[in-house]
Amino acid sequence: MKKSKVIVLLMLVMVCVIGCTKNSTNTESTNDAMQNLSKEVQDASTQESANVTENYADLSTAEKMQNLKVNGHEIGMPCQLGEFKKYFTLKDGYTLEPYPNIVVFPYENNGLEAGEIWVYCSESTENVKDTDWVCIMDIEMFDPIEETGMSFGFCNINEKSTMEEIIKKMGEPTTKTDYISFTYNDNANLETELFDIDQISLSFGEDGSIKECTLFYNINKLEVK
Repeated sequence: MKKSKVIVLLMLVMVCVIGCTKNSTNTESTNDAMQNLSKEVQDASTQESANVTENYADLSTAEKMQNLKVNGHEIGMPCQLGEFKKYFTLKDGYTLEPYPNIVVFPYENNGLEAGEIWVYCSESTENVKDTDWVCIMDIEMFDPIEETGMSFGFCNINEKSTMEEIIKKMGEPTTKTDYISFTYNDNANLETELFDIDQISLSFGEDGSIKECTLFYNINKLEVK
């Protein structure tokens, strides 16, 4: 807020300087002053923008994952099934008895297994539509030996981020399991129904690298089409 006021004040000063130049013969000095003020405005604006985008820890879990990129594609979470299918190949889906409106689809990237998505069906599992929403997305990290897996990014973290970097960007996890996994959600009650929360889960290997990222979106907030 303070930086916004500074920017406005600097812009007002620039207007005053422009007005004064009409009656001034020292145009060179005036131009220098204008250039300096313009640079200050740009620098202040850039700094303010950086402060806003870097403050990810204060975002809700849903806001943290809404700008999700997978393998460089801006998909977002939640995303509609049709959008996901533009980039990745679905394998045969299956249903889970406790969840009659959910279909689980393993998916591939370039013919190789890469994870799975859970699709919330607005009508029935026999009639899955491209406008149905992906409410859970599991992303397996790229393995250079097996040549399988994916890359991802949100909140300025990615598949190469360390535990320390993740905490620095996103804040302390809601739960940690012996530094094997991080979980972020807005409800510390772990007994909450699986589909009734927004949640980010990160699993790590023994070397501290990310092995899996799973994103959950609260289906009660989905817009059914």
